[in-house]
Amino acid sequence: MAQAYMSPNDFVYWATVEGFATKGGNVRLNKYMSANNGFGGSDTSQGLMGQLKAVMTRLGSTPPFKNYVRISMGQGDIGDFMALWNWMYDHLDEVRKLKVQTYKASKNDDQTYTKIPGKILDLATVFREGRLFPEAMAELIDNGCFGWDCIGFVSQYLVTIGYIDQYQTWEPGQYLTLGKFEPIKSLEDILPCCAVVFGNWHIVLVDGVDWIAYDDTTKTQSAKISISQSYAGGPHTRRDTILRQTRVGNGWGEINQTGILDIAAKCKVGRNADIEIRFPPYFTE
Repeated sequence: MAQAYMSPNDFVYWATVEGFATKGGNVRLNKYMSANNGFGGSDTSQGLMGQLKAVMTRLGSTPPFKNYVRISMGQGDIGDFMALWNWMYDHLDEVRKLKVQTYKASKNDDQTYTKIPGKILDLATVFREGRLFPEAMAELIDNGCFGWDCIGFVSQYLVTIGYIDQYQTWEPGQYLTLGKFEPIKSLEDILPCCAVVFGNWHIVLVDGVDWIAYDDTTKTQSAKISISQSYAGGPHTRRDTILRQTRVGNGWGEINQTGILDIAAKCKVGRNADIEIRFPPYFTE
């Protein structure tokens, strides 16, 4: 059984405030990045990663990554990020020779996407002499070179607490099946570390449950929760989420949300019996 000794919000804090340790200092992974063109694309990151890989090959110096490609897809492993950033710190003279073309994805009328070139990042300037390494890395991250999408965030939390050992190629909805987050029937059963899933396009983690209430007049059950996710703006926690469901016969209807997405959307809440909550205030000796 996996032990959730770190809350999803603590995980957010680690990634975005404390930062991941490197030889040059802690680097904050505080941006959203997805390989899906509908969510911005990751062409900038893929361009940088391709150049870095070529340098590694030429020098015969490649760290033992779990999955190098995933770093540029929004689903990078924490250990891989740190290994890459340490390598960059150790090889700054080579890194400074690179120039990175930035891109954005623009949707066409026929539902395809076009890469729109932006500014070029001259890494000699980004990593100029005297500049702190974390500051230089922050500029790369701000310009789309590294980040997490929703699956990247959730999967790396699950890796951190020991539920899985590496990123799985699950779509959000598959966390309810392959990931064994069994859908709850009633909001009375919601707990921290539940997954809130929106079809196959978004997934978040429950950080805490403030209250659960039932309105006998409307036959509606509500839960106020905090959630942690990587969505627009990057990894963050929201504390204004309300989930609701209405009595249908002897059971409960679909769950609706406000405070996770900026649009009205139905969701499913999955609870995993193999994750034991060990963080306060939900666990006390």
